[in-house]
Amino acid sequence: MKKLLLSLSVVFTCGLSKAQVYFSETFDSTAAWGLLSLDTDTLNWGIYTTQAFPDQGAVALSQSWVQAGPLTPDNFIISPPIDLTNVSSNVSLSFKIGSPEATSTGWHEEFLSVYVSDGASQAAVTAALAAPVHSQVLAEGEIMYTFTYDITALAAGKDSAMLWFRHHNCTDENFIVLDDISVYNSASLNENTISANVYPNPAKDVLNIAVEGDEVEVIISTLEGKVVVTDKTKTIDIANLNAGMYIYKVKVGDKIATGNFVKN
Repeated sequence: MKKLLLSLSVVFTCGLSKAQVYFSETFDSTAAWGLLSLDTDTLNWGIYTTQAFPDQGAVALSQSWVQAGPLTPDNFIISPPIDLTNVSSNVSLSFKIGSPEATSTGWHEEFLSVYVSDGASQAAVTAALAAPVHSQVLAEGEIMYTFTYDITALAAGKDSAMLWFRHHNCTDENFIVLDDISVYNSASLNENTISANVYPNPAKDVLNIAVEGDEVEVIISTLEGKVVVTDKTKTIDIANLNAGMYIYKVKVGDKIATGNFVKN
């Protein structure tokens, strides 16, 4: 049986927690997020607490199934404008997402895309939708995954950067949970961190590493911490890995970048 929600509220929130954090959201108090739905049902993102992830407190949640039957969501939750006018580099976005369903049920495969726009004009939104910073299905259930992306090219210097989280491209699962959104100066939080991107993501046979520096060490491990690949190049053979979510660590000298990717 699919799990049911525990409680519902209708609050949205945003706030700044540190000088280096430009925007943060934990959905625990009130602020103005926008909602947009392109599907034909009457449901959209809401704020819930759920027994699946009790430690998260209030979370944003969008459904692809209700007791009356399957849904095919196309729901957006949109941040207030974020002023990054005086920021020129090292802008990172992080967020957590998860499904309450066990992987074994097959009901965990919620799909989320994330976009960054320069304001809300039609041209800005069209450009953002053409270039998602994240667009993939959840690989496993009952886990809150943390994703981190460098969004400097999309957001730095903008006076109205906006985040668009889109639950779509799925049906008859249960629901997706979104929480702990942060836009921050990655360099100021830890001088030993660097920005690295991996592509394609999801990947099938080869994972490419985009990072500054020639001498690199790449370590890929499972979510349980088992190291499955080590390499010293920026083109990693992952053909023999099982399908699922993995964690990568990229070392360049004494600096480190970490993140997640999905193997198809």
